[in-house]
Amino acid sequence: MADELTATLSEESENEDEWEEIEKEDLTISTLCLFCDKCFKNAEDVWRHCSFAHGIDIIKIKRNHDFDDDSDVEMDDYINQRNHTEANVPYSQYLDMKLRFQQLEDRANCAEANLARALEDLSLLRSVAKNALLGEQKDEERPGSACNIDENDDAYFSSYAHFGIHEEMLKDKTRTESYRDFVLNNPMIFKDKVVLDVGCGTGILSMFAAKAGAKHVIGIDQSDIIYQAMDIVDVIISEWMGYFLLFESMLDTVLLARDRWLKPGGCVYPDRCKICFAALGNSERVQRKLGFWDNVYGFKMSCMKTSVCTEPSIEIVNHKDEISSRCTVKNLDITSCQQSDLQFKSPFTAFVAFFDIFFDKDCVQKVNFSTSPSHNPTHWKQTVFYLAHPINVSQGQVLEGFVLCTKSIKDPRSLDITIEAHDKVTQKILCHQSYLLQ
Repeated sequence: MADELTATLSEESENEDEWEEIEKEDLTISTLCLFCDKCFKNAEDVWRHCSFAHGIDIIKIKRNHDFDDDSDVEMDDYINQRNHTEANVPYSQYLDMKLRFQQLEDRANCAEANLARALEDLSLLRSVAKNALLGEQKDEERPGSACNIDENDDAYFSSYAHFGIHEEMLKDKTRTESYRDFVLNNPMIFKDKVVLDVGCGTGILSMFAAKAGAKHVIGIDQSDIIYQAMDIVDVIISEWMGYFLLFESMLDTVLLARDRWLKPGGCVYPDRCKICFAALGNSERVQRKLGFWDNVYGFKMSCMKTSVCTEPSIEIVNHKDEISSRCTVKNLDITSCQQSDLQFKSPFTAFVAFFDIFFDKDCVQKVNFSTSPSHNPTHWKQTVFYLAHPINVSQGQVLEGFVLCTKSIKDPRSLDITIEAHDKVTQKILCHQSYLLQ
């Protein structure tokens, strides 16, 4: 019995010695740094080392991410169990890369901020330009809604999206060669100047200006382009003319660009233009246009004549069909006219319309061209106003009256045109007819 007790005590003593050795071994366990090969007694020492040596505050990270007790234990276990290896990248190189990444991030943030400001400015400018184009009237005060105006603009710009219309304009020698001759024969206007090409399309006018020695050419297109021309310019050039000169209202955009971006004393080209009328007499032409409806495959559709006569016809007129002298109904000085000048009421003696264009201001070699029936045909042709009831006139008879031109309420790019004529001697009204050029 005594021997058994002695053996038990001896065994317990050995177990206690073994336990003490294990505890001593536990106390000598070291903790390896997360970022280098240094070892420490515990995790807290590692955190302090990481903060001072590597600039990484683990305690702060844990606090920012709301570590609980379980998370602390998991991190401590991970650090104690992980077999760390020495980094292949020198610490100085790591800091260099970190600095570069920070610089790139700062640049990206700065670029995003600048882009956001630019988009805000662009949005504001669009709003300002639209208000100017619409006469600075509120949408609810206008019979036409902003939605309809946007749809009209979309249709307008879509019509210029196809190459065909640009090909037609470029092949119009009267148009293109007049612009070319004006620019290249007057290089002193463009030499070392900043030039704005409004409605540049294919950019042919911009290239002419560059060839003439312009320092900088800004070619802009579509309704939102003038908002990007933020610098003051020396010269504005544009091919803005439409049927009856003013159709499509692109001149409004040119005048807006002139008032906002052209420096004092700067030039706009073309700088002058005028609308002319002449009486037209050709019974065969009228028969083809209106008489057709008197007998349509055996059916009388004369009621259609009224609708046909309310829309001007764009066609090429033989100058021999002119039966009166020509009358200028509107002169425009593009350097000084206002948008209100584009709506007018003027006396006339005619029923076919065309326009003339002039490049005069500061030019050594002045250039002009005409779209009249007696000149080479252009893609603008002439604008013919057919009468529902043709007027019989005699040689020497004088017709007086007026032409009233305003923007359409429903579509500001279209024109409402009213013509009234009377005999100068008898004062008898011979016609009073309204048209919509759309």
